[in-house]
Amino acid sequence: SPASALRPGNLQSRRYGTALHRGLELLALQDPLPTECPDPISRAMRFQLTELSSPNADISEELDSLIIDVNRVLGDEMGRWVLSAHHHDAQSELSLFVAETQKQLVVDRTFIDAQTGIRWIIDYKTSRPAEGGLLADFFSEEAARYGDQLMRYRSAMQLYDQSHHPNVVDTRVALFFSALAELYELPIQEG
Repeated sequence: SPASALRPGNLQSRRYGTALHRGLELLALQDPLPTECPDPISRAMRFQLTELSSPNADISEELDSLIIDVNRVLGDEMGRWVLSAHHHDAQSELSLFVAETQKQLVVDRTFIDAQTGIRWIIDYKTSRPAEGGLLADFFSEEAARYGDQLMRYRSAMQLYDQSHHPNVVDTRVALFFSALAELYELPIQEG
């Protein structure tokens, strides 16, 4: 409901996610990728948190958590693959307008894997399983929650690729969980 979207926890989660997205977007521009969160990325995330917080808010714990998440991603082989600048048509925060629905979509990360010719569409998530929760259940729940959105992204990117990158062999979608440094590919249900 609209009222629940304004709860302080939701606002904090949104602020955290926005700052993390900004950090990952900036990291994806770096070649080579650093092994740890560089100061300019830390400053950009601090700025983002400050912009989205009340004037007297203490953002130091949030910033520390963001840096930990970024370092986890940078320390993970899959995280580095997602952020790599060596893919074809690699873009972060790509804005697409879908004429049929008159909607603007923003794709967190997309690229064509240079080795396989597969287009990847990746949605960053800051969520994590509840204490004691099973990872498989968590992934299933998150896939159910975001699957339709990712399929809309997939359809839009397929239209884009038909005219711009006709050699794409497949289009896959995944969620990337920064707190876990885990990439979860969603199954594609054609139909």
